[in-house]
Amino acid sequence: MNQLRNTLSSLTSSFVTRTLNAIRAAPLEEIAALTGRRTAMPLTVRGKSRHSTRTARPNGPLRSDEIEQSLSQLLALLTKNRGAQGGKLRTKLGLSKGQFLRVVTAGIDKKKVRRVGEKRGVRYFTV
Repeated sequence: MNQLRNTLSSLTSSFVTRTLNAIRAAPLEEIAALTGRRTAMPLTVRGKSRHSTRTARPNGPLRSDEIEQSLSQLLALLTKNRGAQGGKLRTKLGLSKGQFLRVVTAGIDKKKVRRVGEKRGVRYFTV
């Protein structure tokens, strides 16, 4: 039983290593042709709009440093606008709905933001 486990582990490791090496060596266009997708366009940096405070990734996921930066901006807005609704805060921060929820969730987890209400009546406060 132990020998079978060692043999399977060795074969799996060898397979994974060779597969990753083949993928790394292949051109991106060839990989895209296999998956049926176009190659990804490079991320372009956009200029700031009058509400936006972020310049890159308008709808993509936020990195942890971007979450911290957006959370500090959110806390600053909440000290000025107590009980503000999420939509207004979101436009002032220049975040998509998913990005805003991620930032608010981080604030709630750190016990810096308090959420009151349900659905459309949700208002946010500092703790």
